[in-house]
Amino acid sequence: MQKIHYIIFFSLLTFGLHANNLNLDIQKALEIAADQQVQSQRIARIYLALCNNLLEPSFYRERDEAIELFDEQLHQLSLFTPNDDIKENIQNVRALWQEYKKIAGWSIKKDAASKLLKQSTTILQASKALYLAYNNYYNKSLTNDTQNSDLITIQQYIKQNRNQLILVQRIMLYYLSEKQGIDATASGHSLNDAQKSFSRILNILEKARITSKSIQSNLQLIRENWTEINQHLIFVDKDQSYVDDMLTRSHLISNIVKEISIKYLELSVKLNISYSINEATMQTVYVQKIAKSYIASLSDNVAYKYKKEVVEYADDFERRMNSMLITAQTEEIKMSINVVKTMWKNYKNLATDFESVDGIRATKLVEQSYVVMAACDRVSDEIEKYALGIPAYKALSVKGEVKIDPSLDITHQIYVSSNLRVNSQRLAIYFILKALDIDADLSNKRLMTNLQEFKNQFEDLKASRINSPAMTVLLESCNKEWDWMNNASKNTKKEDIDLMLEHIDMLSKKLMKLTNLYEHRMNDFFAEDIKEDSPAALATPRGK
Repeated sequence: MQKIHYIIFFSLLTFGLHANNLNLDIQKALEIAADQQVQSQRIARIYLALCNNLLEPSFYRERDEAIELFDEQLHQLSLFTPNDDIKENIQNVRALWQEYKKIAGWSIKKDAASKLLKQSTTILQASKALYLAYNNYYNKSLTNDTQNSDLITIQQYIKQNRNQLILVQRIMLYYLSEKQGIDATASGHSLNDAQKSFSRILNILEKARITSKSIQSNLQLIRENWTEINQHLIFVDKDQSYVDDMLTRSHLISNIVKEISIKYLELSVKLNISYSINEATMQTVYVQKIAKSYIASLSDNVAYKYKKEVVEYADDFERRMNSMLITAQTEEIKMSINVVKTMWKNYKNLATDFESVDGIRATKLVEQSYVVMAACDRVSDEIEKYALGIPAYKALSVKGEVKIDPSLDITHQIYVSSNLRVNSQRLAIYFILKALDIDADLSNKRLMTNLQEFKNQFEDLKASRINSPAMTVLLESCNKEWDWMNNASKNTKKEDIDLMLEHIDMLSKKLMKLTNLYEHRMNDFFAEDIKEDSPAALATPRGK
């Protein structure tokens, strides 16, 4: 059996494929720690297979390979022990392993097999504890928790996928034990539990909300082989050829499970595109929110509320920016984020200086916001450039190097809905500036421009032919806020500022939800393993 490469789970923990050296070290440690759980059970399974058939030379080779691999990986883990919890768990695994290896690597005897069988559960539990120690250390090093629900869901599926690898080994282990009368009663109960767990996980993955055609095809292969194994498990007194078939099928299942892990990684890369685009736009929205709240503090008796909002938005901006930097897919994206960080410093200093808030500083802040937004747009451009290098993303908007109808292009809908979120904040900014008579002519001109842009973008989204019923309902509900804002902007009054902010806040929440729906919609298309589907194929929405 080949060494298991369990990259997928640990890459998803950061929801990004590029990280700093520390993250690469911990990811590798997590990969190995997960594989140790599988190898511990593989060793016991091979030993029981040898008890059942001493004359099969491949079992001896596999046993030596598995023992050597566990030894090597335990040594690698001992080179990365960043805290006491990890050190203690490695010492515990090492102590158990020495006794375990003495039995597994020595003479093949049924009384030794009974002892090894008991120890296999103990060393599995210790290996799991070591994995959790690494995982706890990793989680503490994260800047913030991800909010990408689709990738969080996939992470859970991958955990289940990993458990299948362990269960396949344990099913064969307990089957061989029961067949040979080695702790037969206890092995029978453990076999039954392992069977139920494997079936439950397979059902979960087959009904997964986030999946793809290729993953489902592989799951179907697992189902076919699992059905055959289940039939064999009923009979414990069959001849060696029967057992050989089970071992072959279990080995095949393990390989398919590992292939599914790779498929999940491929899917996660695509899902991360929509999330990255959304996050990049959110940064631009925050820049405008900060300016809006800063300016609102000029007009309100409860100015402290808006000043508090400025600080909160600034904190959110920095938290999200740091998260984006950690999970940046390319060096170009990372460089563009660092440019934003440079521009951001001056903007934040200006926005959070409340010593002398006046019209001049407000105007200066608005102009400075354009500089930061331009830097944020550069990040979006780099993400788009990266995305276009992935065939599945490009196929969403291009057919045979020709752009498809925008009304059928989900990437276009995400772009427009993102711009709506930015423009809604700009509308509030220029409404307040005009109402307060701050640079009134320019503020009015920009207000009218944003009103027209918002209207055009709003109508563009309504005309989309890939809108789900939920999207349509949400768009229609935005009319209430939009109609009020549009009418109020034609006769700007200072006393309407508070109402404008209330409407903008409600509209912002709706637009955020709409953008998330488009993000999930794009992920639906990705899950269909799209290569170069026709635009017509995109016109049938799956309602959410």
